[in-house]
Amino acid sequence: MAATKSSQAIIARGTSNAAFTQLTGCSVTRSGTTATLTKTSHGRSNGDIVLIQGFALEEFNGIFTVANAAANTFDYTIKQDPGANPSGTTGTVDKVTLGTALDLTTAYGAKIFGGIQNGNTAPGVAAQVWIGTASSGSAEADYHWRQLAAGDLVANSWTPFSYVPAQADQYVNVAIARNTSQAVDCYATGSKITAL
Repeated sequence: MAATKSSQAIIARGTSNAAFTQLTGCSVTRSGTTATLTKTSHGRSNGDIVLIQGFALEEFNGIFTVANAAANTFDYTIKQDPGANPSGTTGTVDKVTLGTALDLTTAYGAKIFGGIQNGNTAPGVAAQVWIGTASSGSAEADYHWRQLAAGDLVANSWTPFSYVPAQADQYVNVAIARNTSQAVDCYATGSKITAL
């Protein structure tokens, strides 16, 4: 019987963004697959990675890269034109620290594990760990994001997390969001079986 082959890769290691308060009351419109988010004095810059949530149409929610930032608007690219703009609900924006995607296209199985560590001064809002998976394609808009874990408001506290991707998941990534006033350290690694 041949030995099982596996490999490991670091997905995220470092310090999260800090001192960014969630933006609320955001609105969005689209022209094709370009979404334009409007929020007075949003404070985001081109290249920032943000978690957008709360809109009634799912295409507008997820983790995206800010482009064409102006004082009160910025653009991001959605997967497809939903044929309408969201109505009835406003969205929120959080700045996030994004890991490096783990490619599972040739893997038989995988597991993601890691943790977030508060510093000597606890964050003002508990940090959140978000997991993103993509089953077809690896573009930013292909990912579906959901909260996996949340930290706490205790100084020096360690919050572990783990996740087993579904068989259909081709790519998986981790993002750390929502903490304010103090950064948290974050670490995530992925282990995948590449041959049986």
